[in-house]
Amino acid sequence: MIESTDDGERTNSLGLFNTAEAYRLSAMALPALKVNSGFAEMPVRFLYYHALELYLKALLRQKHSMATVRNSFGHQIKLLVREAETLGLVVGAALCLRS
Repeated sequence: MIESTDDGERTNSLGLFNTAEAYRLSAMALPALKVNSGFAEMPVRFLYYHALELYLKALLRQKHSMATVRNSFGHQIKLLVREAETLGLVVGAALCLRS
């Protein structure tokens, strides 16, 4: 029998971080498959983008409830970054999302 994962456990800070790590590691491994397609990089980008979103949500989850993270920030990376900066995250020029 498969144990069900408690929603609170999956969406706490550590759970979000671990899920982000799984997406990042998958993004790193996928290019080794050498998929021969004109858009092969798109799934890799998606995996990295989603990992970034989850890392930010893991940080925000230390201050906010999951409902607040979901309802106030959603999938909006710019908002997630701005709030993460208020918690001490320093974003370098390579991730300039302020436009």
